[in-house]
Formats: sequence, structure tokens, C-alpha cells
Amino acid sequence: MDGLISIESIELLLQKSGSYLENFGYKIRNSLISQRHLELIIKYCKNLKFLDFHGYENRVTFRVIENIIKQNLNYLSINIGRDCYGQVLPSKLEYLSLTLTIKRSSYDILHYTKEFIMNEKRVNYLAIRNSYNIDLYDLRDVVKEFKLHNIKVRSFYDLSLSDKLNHPRDSLNNNLIDYLRG
Repeated sequence: MDGLISIESIELLLQKSGSYLENFGYKIRNSLISQRHLELIIKYCKNLKFLDFHGYENRVTFRVIENIIKQNLNYLSINIGRDCYGQVLPSKLEYLSLTLTIKRSSYDILHYTKEFIMNEKRVNYLAIRNSYNIDLYDLRDVVKEFKLHNIKVRSFYDLSLSDKLNHPRDSLNNNLIDYLRG
């Protein structure tokens, strides 16, 4: 019953204010409820610029990006499993936070990340943290290597917008938060 009330409340809220929303963050674990929420987001939220979207299945996240927000989205924070999102990501993103699920034995992700980022020269700031809370910023030799390519490595939490939105008092970058909140 609580899930039903929650869906009805969300629907009423999105009916009245969804077209005005530019910033939206939502975390959910129940796939039955998430499907209904997805339908509501697609139906009512056409002007999103910031999306923090965690707890949904990969295909649900894929549908939201593909169907509605690709044209306006500037800031995106999502979880990614094994699916590839490259084809549906908006062409113009000012901020992208990816939570990747990668088998340790499958990839030397840092090696490939360094190679790609350094060759493409499309990144000014970089922050990476693994599931053991090891921050790239703490690996001084790697930080120096990125610096040689004019890439500034920052602490993961310094660049994490969703963390700043959840804890603005703890943030050093309140001007960015004020901008995002409009």
C-alpha cells in the first residue's frame, strides 16, 4: 500500500511541476515501482538538465536517457553495469559521473582510462574512486602523469555533484550547487 501511495504522490507532483523541473535525483530499489516511476518521468519531465539516477536497472536508465532528456541534459550521474551507454549519452555534457561495475579480473581500467583520456584531450578534470574507496587523487605518481597532459585530478568527493546536493553544508563548492538549483 505504501508503494501505491508513493506512486500516486509522485504522479501528482510531476503532473503539476514536472515541466518546470530542471534538476532531478532519485534512488530506488524496487523494480516494480521503478517501472511506474520511469513512465512518470518520461511523461512529465521534459526539461531536465541535471539527473542523478541510481538504483534503477540498466535498461531503465537507458530508456530514460534515450527517450526524453537527451536534448537538454548537461549533468548526468548514473550507475552502469555491463551495458554500453555511449550511443545514447547526450553529445553535450558538462558533467558526467559514472558508477561502473567492472570485474576486477576483466580489465585494467586505469590503464585504458589513462590512454583514452590522454589521447582524446577532452577532459579537464578527472576523479575516480573504486569500490574500496581508493581515490585516484591519492596516487601521486598517476596524478603527476595526468598533469603532464594538462588534466587536473581532483578528489572524487570534490567533483561529485550528487554528494554536494545531498550535503551542501559540507561542500566547498556551494556556488555550483546554487547554480544547479537555479
